[in-house]
Amino acid sequence: MNDLQPTGVVKRPSPLGNEVYDLLLTRLMTLQLAPDSRITVDNLAREMGVSQTPIREALGRLETERLVIKTHLLGYRVAPQLNRREFEELYELRMLLEPAAAAEAASRMGAEALAELVQFAAGMRHPPGHDPQLAYSQFAVQDSAFHDRNPV
Repeated sequence: MNDLQPTGVVKRPSPLGNEVYDLLLTRLMTLQLAPDSRITVDNLAREMGVSQTPIREALGRLETERLVIKTHLLGYRVAPQLNRREFEELYELRMLLEPAAAAEAASRMGAEALAELVQFAAGMRHPPGHDPQLAYSQFAVQDSAFHDRNPV
């Protein structure tokens, strides 16, 4: 069996930490891991059938995104939800920054990149299914991909 791509690059599976990260992110977005709840690395490792290393790796990424909080000697917990005031302040800040950033990005974008972003936007407008939590989770994944895409 030949594992070489036509370019001569060996095909590698995605790192386990990425898969664990994606699963934990989905659990956070669907509130399967409730705000302020404790996260036990041992339990997650048993549930997912993986070692503690990819769990810690994924939790470290989620910590940098402020979705989980690590406390010395206590471990991890899910970050609390924003209260109304915090949400309004964040929304106001985003309304000041994002239109200018989007306009700048759009002015530098080629036709192919624009078509890709239009596809992401369409997926966010019409999520499949009727389950609101699943629809939000799928929207969040599409939204993240939309914003992570570097169109330049």
